[in-house]
Formats: sequence, structure tokens, C-alpha cells
Amino acid sequence: MLIGLFGISASTSSQVLARRGEFGMLRHLGVTRARSADAAVEGAALGAVGVVTACCGGIVSLILIYVVNRQSFH
Repeated sequence: MLIGLFGISASTSSQVLARRGEFGMLRHLGVTRARSADAAVEGAALGAVGVVTACCGGIVSLILIYVVNRQSFH
């Protein structure tokens, strides 16, 4: 699980670095700071949804390990 989290953090940090350049280009083209902030908030919301989804998957896996396996395989 830690290896997966490391992989996710590495890919997310590379996306952040790529987005910095995009935000700079958008500012150069005339996009306001408020619109840039909206895009950042959207990215944070998507990240939060991903974290919640991953936690739900972890809970389901624990149920499968400790409840279903014990009932099925004793």
C-alpha cells in the first residue's frame, strides 16, 4: 500500500510541475487569477474524490480479508 501511495505522490507531483507552466501560460494569455484559482480548486476536489475512493477500497479489502475469508475458508 505504501508503494502505491509513493507512486501516486510521484505522479501527482509531476502533474503539479506541468500545471505550473500551464498556469503561467494562461496568465500570459489574459486569464484572471480567479479563473486560475477555480482550476486549482477543481484539481483539489478531484484529488479529494480519489482519496475517498481509495479509502473505500481499503475498507472493502479489509472486510474481504477478515470477514469473507474467515467465513469461506475457516
